[in-house]
Amino acid sequence: MLKINESTVLLDLEAEKCNDVILMLADALHDQGFVSDVYGDQTCLREEIHPTGLPTKPFCIAFPHADCDGVIESALGVAVLKNPVLFKNMAEP
Repeated sequence: MLKINESTVLLDLEAEKCNDVILMLADALHDQGFVSDVYGDQTCLREEIHPTGLPTKPFCIAFPHADCDGVIESALGVAVLKNPVLFKNMAEP
């Protein structure tokens, strides 16, 4: 079963770049015991190779994630950003 709780939902998150968002979400997931301490770094590395940004309207979204190695328990982290942050589009090389 996929877990989500208030601690893994970050509202009005302030970040300057996509890796900041990824690392803050990974920290929240780690604090709840859902992922290992290296999950954030694994996710940032994967995002460089396989971008997850989608140019949806009216709001753009991204689904950054890593492979299962760092997952302890299936969970979802959500960030609603105070200001937009650029994630590379998954449809563009």
